[in-house]
Amino acid sequence: MEFDRNSYTPLYVQLMDVIRDGIRNSKFSPDQQIPSERELMQRYNLNQVTVAKALGELVHENLLYRIQGKGTFVKKFEGSKLLGLVVPTVDSSFHPAFVRGVEDIASQRSYSVILCNTDNDSEKEDRYIQDLVEKDVEVIIVAPEINSLGREYYNRFMLDGKHLLLCDNKIRGVETDFVGVNNLKGAYLGTKHLIELGYKRIGFLGGPLGVYTSEERLKGFRKAFKERRLEIKPELVKRGGFSEESGYEMIKEFLDMKNRPKAFFSVNSRTTVGALRAVVAEGIQVPDELVIVSFDDVEFPGVVPLTVVAQPKYEIGKKAAEMLFERIENDGSAKPKEILLQPELIIRESSKRPGYPENATITGVNIAGLEVRNC
Repeated sequence: MEFDRNSYTPLYVQLMDVIRDGIRNSKFSPDQQIPSERELMQRYNLNQVTVAKALGELVHENLLYRIQGKGTFVKKFEGSKLLGLVVPTVDSSFHPAFVRGVEDIASQRSYSVILCNTDNDSEKEDRYIQDLVEKDVEVIIVAPEINSLGREYYNRFMLDGKHLLLCDNKIRGVETDFVGVNNLKGAYLGTKHLIELGYKRIGFLGGPLGVYTSEERLKGFRKAFKERRLEIKPELVKRGGFSEESGYEMIKEFLDMKNRPKAFFSVNSRTTVGALRAVVAEGIQVPDELVIVSFDDVEFPGVVPLTVVAQPKYEIGKKAAEMLFERIENDGSAKPKEILLQPELIIRESSKRPGYPENATITGVNIAGLEVRNC
């Protein structure tokens, strides 16, 4: 197998996916020794640091275990102590810390986590859910892919008396517990900040139509304008796919306008990275010629630190696992709940104005730091 060395997905993550797939497809049996670091290096033309990091992460995920002097082995699971965790990608700015939060709580309850990375592929997500069910996994946390096919399957899973919790994104027609961030408030805070800087023409680099997180962030953008009784011109709102490619294409359309906006709110980190690729290619300076605020933290070479709407990623994962175990310990008949944790606006050089202190932050006003709703 040849790894994609031009991909934004690190090589160690690609190797982790290969080993995970081998375990799920029974190429590696429980307690079977996997190839040594040297064998993996030779087989996939990887260096020792990359292989060691991949194996170390899989040991942390409880998929592998090590015996000193003997090697690395596939862990044997007990079905009653498994938690399935399905995420669209493990190399985004959001999911690594989110996964850690889930794992820490699961470990306290003596549960092992099976991590499934769908690569933003709805069919792959569906297959993983079926694999988890076949392994007698009783509890699953899913951060759904934006085009998730799982509505009917998830509902059937719950009808069987098993427990499902959705995170970050919702699926229409699936009535279950949900944990996420207050997307509307986050987009509102970021857009309000740009308006306070004096910008009235602000470009919105948006996400897909009909997707929960995308729609909530657009509502927050609109709310900031409505509060100041400002009009949003239709040409200032663009829709993309939560991807670098769409971010690149959307901001290129903006840059080609005669009266192009000088301020932008970007809907997520991947969209922001794509937009910055185009900005840098055009030789445009941030923030002297263009100001940008991003939902999700992001760094980009050669660009000043960005003002961002930061999510409490670890806390979302932790709260999701806590909520799921509370559901298991109760009779499970209570009405589904929704918990929204509060985002934080971190003002940095990409939009800073005189008067803001260094590393200023603005957070939503909420004593508990979260909102709980009955769905």
